[in-house]
Amino acid sequence: MADSFFTLSSSVILKVNKKIKPIVSNRLYRFNSKKTWNDVFDEVADPDEIGMGKTDVVMVNVSDKSGLQTFEPDMSESIEVVQEFDNTLKFATFTVNRFLDFEGFNDYKRKKQKCPNLQSNVLNGHAKTLLQLASKQFCVNWKDLHDDIEKLATTFSSYSTFLDNSTKQQKERQNKFTPSRQIEKDIWLDKRQATTNDIKLEYQGLDNRINETEHFIPIFFNEELFLTKPFDSSMDRFRFFQKLSLSSEVAICRYDPGGSNTTITYVWKLPENIPDAELLTSSTRIVQGLRQNLFEFHTRQMRRDFLHKFSNLGGSRIPPHIMRAIYAELTLDASADQNPEIDQRARMAILGEDPELIIDMRHLNKGRPGDTFNQFFEQLEKEVQSIMAADERRHNVEHIAHYISVPDLIKQVKSNLPDDAPIPSEPTVLFSFVPKNTHNNVSKLYKSKVPLRMSIQTRQLRASHMDDHFCAAMFKYMREYSVLYRDETTFVCLDDKSKLDFGEPSLALSSGVRGKKAIVPLNSMLSCLDHDCQSKGSLTPSVCLDVDIPDANDESFYRGQVTLGMKDSVFQSSNPFRHAVELQHILNLKGQQKPVLMMFTDGGPDHRVTYHAVKLALIILFKRLGLEMLVAGRTAPGHSWTNPAERIMSLLNLAFQNAALSRNECSSDMEQVLRSCGGMADIRKKAETVKDLKTGWIASLQEMITMLEERVKRVELKGKSFSCIPPATDEEVIEFEREVNQIDPIIVMGQYQQQHLKRAERYKQFIERHCIERQYCFQIKRCNDEMCCEKPTKERPWVPDPMYSDENGTHYKKLEDVIGTETSEKDRPSAQKQTVTAVAEEQQGCKNSVLVGQNVRMTVDCTDCTKPRCIYSKLKLTPREMRGLKLLLNSHDYSCGAVITTDGHVLQGKVFVKLQLNCQSPIEFSYYSSGINGKLDLCCYCKTEGVQQDKELKKQFRVVLPVCQTCLDNHKPILKRNPIKK
Repeated sequence: MADSFFTLSSSVILKVNKKIKPIVSNRLYRFNSKKTWNDVFDEVADPDEIGMGKTDVVMVNVSDKSGLQTFEPDMSESIEVVQEFDNTLKFATFTVNRFLDFEGFNDYKRKKQKCPNLQSNVLNGHAKTLLQLASKQFCVNWKDLHDDIEKLATTFSSYSTFLDNSTKQQKERQNKFTPSRQIEKDIWLDKRQATTNDIKLEYQGLDNRINETEHFIPIFFNEELFLTKPFDSSMDRFRFFQKLSLSSEVAICRYDPGGSNTTITYVWKLPENIPDAELLTSSTRIVQGLRQNLFEFHTRQMRRDFLHKFSNLGGSRIPPHIMRAIYAELTLDASADQNPEIDQRARMAILGEDPELIIDMRHLNKGRPGDTFNQFFEQLEKEVQSIMAADERRHNVEHIAHYISVPDLIKQVKSNLPDDAPIPSEPTVLFSFVPKNTHNNVSKLYKSKVPLRMSIQTRQLRASHMDDHFCAAMFKYMREYSVLYRDETTFVCLDDKSKLDFGEPSLALSSGVRGKKAIVPLNSMLSCLDHDCQSKGSLTPSVCLDVDIPDANDESFYRGQVTLGMKDSVFQSSNPFRHAVELQHILNLKGQQKPVLMMFTDGGPDHRVTYHAVKLALIILFKRLGLEMLVAGRTAPGHSWTNPAERIMSLLNLAFQNAALSRNECSSDMEQVLRSCGGMADIRKKAETVKDLKTGWIASLQEMITMLEERVKRVELKGKSFSCIPPATDEEVIEFEREVNQIDPIIVMGQYQQQHLKRAERYKQFIERHCIERQYCFQIKRCNDEMCCEKPTKERPWVPDPMYSDENGTHYKKLEDVIGTETSEKDRPSAQKQTVTAVAEEQQGCKNSVLVGQNVRMTVDCTDCTKPRCIYSKLKLTPREMRGLKLLLNSHDYSCGAVITTDGHVLQGKVFVKLQLNCQSPIEFSYYSSGINGKLDLCCYCKTEGVQQDKELKKQFRVVLPVCQTCLDNHKPILKRNPIKK
């Protein structure tokens, strides 16, 4: 057995590119069973045609004649393992994936373009370019890459020839005067004798139908009627009829019309011992009767000849769709409709036999009178002239788009017209503009009736997290719970939009919103100042979506009333108490309060439900509104896009896009003080000593905020206009925050960290009796003690934790399976295993060897855990780069594991942070070795100040990080490195 030989049918498939047809070679060989699959491949593959490269990936698949036994052996494995197959003929298929490293360049999907057609001349041009490159002297030294380039050029050239030949063959087929497949020539008849054995299960349905039918009555073979399961492939279908054996003698008629159509099969019962002559005569008669059910596709030349002969017969022109209907009716042509809508109406008219039916109504359209909308366009032209005002320093420069969209343009012009004035549709107004590019084909549709054009003002990333599936299940539970208690529940989604930058007086700065094209006068240009100058403040829009809870779980939650509050980022920073006050205002404006409030946020520092400040704010809100239950949930880190409020941002972009903003001027004394401030932190510090600076700063923003709010109110969600509320005042926030003393008198305002609340026993008791604390959800509910809480109107269960429905942990249980039961967070992935997802160095932008203490240039505090994280740079930053970095940190929030620069920023690729971090990671070694911040006595785990290094370990190691006693009690190890050699 060890030295035996056997026959192996070996095939090699060379896959070069997804768009290019594979090159296939097939040979039959006898091999010694001791050979390996590598030996077989070397023997079968033609080195001139399919030579191996270092980057090629080879896969082998082995099967036998029946195709039932299939496995994928290793290339170094002996081929004697296939001798276990029962069939004598065995097949080995080698798949060579080549040039995979060359894929991805000029990817049309990433550029959001349509899939380009693969053209022969383009491929041939690429082949010539590659061959010219391979012929260069410097390319000869590239070794394997030089060979790969030559093979790739040969492949392109071969496939270009293949495309040319395919086009030539297709043209020849279309120019024929007969169909490519004809019923008389391509039909296939077969006679099957009756069997005396038992009928197999797969043939019993067809056999029963045959026995119930008279002789010579054809039965169309329908897979859905005669099979319990349709065929998986054409090979299964072929084998089914090849082995067909019934209890009666039958004839089989098969016809393949070509194209994507499957083979049409008819079966009819025959008398016993029927002569061949009678069989042939009866079969011919049956086929003629079935002719109308058999497809036949006519060529273009056949249809052209018919139309040319009869279209102008009698001196009158017959419409093309009538001629197509006549031709299809007379010849039974099954080709696809040239104009499906018109051809379908023509068939309906023929079947209806009603001469009054109108097939093509285009000849009834005489067009619109040219002066119908003159009044509208005259008013529009007046308004365009009125807004074509010059900039203070530049003529024909627009800082803000006057019209948000075409519907908004129509609404504004309509408001200045009489009620009975004709109003054109949106396409009519749009095509009256001037085309942006007069050389495009679509520019023929534009009439240039008004001097307007669509323009854009000159000047996003999803992270993966181990808990994303868990949080998605929890959000689904919250939605289903709100539907279950729909009449008693208010569901709100909260989020802060990215900050809107504004410039100093008379220095308009872009809002920073990447917008679409806007409507501007023809001779004007949307422009603004560069973002790298004169930006000392910003606005923070806070969005609240009061969801219209649907009747069913599978309906959309992206509908309801949107309310926006515009806050000054300098003196009205977002915090849990300010958000709670503003939410209370929104709910009070709504009217009667429902007993259950459900909130969903992105889990930022002002919404993170594990922070005590957030818990306290929610408890005060719970008491103020007299709620019976409050549920606050959040998304997984880096998954804020799952929050329905995040989708509102794209609508807000309509109001904020293409807008250049600047504040009004304060008094001369105030402006002198503000000119000495470098950013928001300096302005806050100056406001502590300069009287009325805060009041004057906020007053200088009001006109800009009012203008933005007016634009926001013109935006709609599902027919409901957005509304705006003023931000909560400092007095309201302080009054709200003072109520923490009603929860526990020990709590000091502003001190809400764990170390400050250790002795707050009443607060802890309230949490224990009324709340459920989770990593991504915080719930409050009235207890049943009438001495503590007012009795609830009805008993409601807690929103449960997602629990796995299988052992593999791939799916979570449905809400109805867990609601009302005791659940826990044991199935939360991050609770099972605390790990940091490894991030590749190429994503980080630099090698880890660069991220050392000597390259630390600055630190940034995480907005979630507040730990300092180091910012690295290979070279010392220039003053301009340091200023740009500070502006970047002021306008964006940083969290552990995120990149420090935005896409396209001037510092991208120059400054870095470690991406292999999360909020549970300790402070980096580089922070202590650099001394950049001066605070070296911070606990590396919790940032507690005044912590000393372990003296005993300091004698054994050169570097020992400080760890506080609380972290040591929690069994956290002391981090150390570089042992001292003795």
